[in-house]
Amino acid sequence: MAFASGHLHVSATWRVFEEAKKHGVKRLIFTHPEEIVGASLNDVKGIAAMGAFVEHSLCMFLEGSKFKVAGPEDMRKHIEAAGVDKTIMCSDLGQPGVFSPLEGFRRGVKMCLDLGYTVAQVHAVVSTNAACAFGLEADVERVKARG
Repeated sequence: MAFASGHLHVSATWRVFEEAKKHGVKRLIFTHPEEIVGASLNDVKGIAAMGAFVEHSLCMFLEGSKFKVAGPEDMRKHIEAAGVDKTIMCSDLGQPGVFSPLEGFRRGVKMCLDLGYTVAQVHAVVSTNAACAFGLEADVERVKARG
């Protein structure tokens, strides 16, 4: 299990995450920093530095999405602020009249590859980082060992 910030304003997220850490919560996920919660890139950097994963909704970056508010260069800035190892991507797609979550991930992967991220880095942000956020590191290592 992980504790996610949801749609809390970033000022409340800082306080809640600090308190959660005092009480031994180790798995934190900061959601929607690109929109909704009022976060700056400094907030992203700082919250990632406290150990939280930073989750981005691909629907906010992809052409054709009803929720697009940013572009690929904005995604790059967010990934650089948190670091590849602390970035998670989700889709927040599936609304009627919009491409499917699977197509959203295809487009998101392509966007990241076009930004110059390696296959291993993209795999981390769309897969293994989320597994680690939920405490499934051992499962990730077993899969890696199988090749």
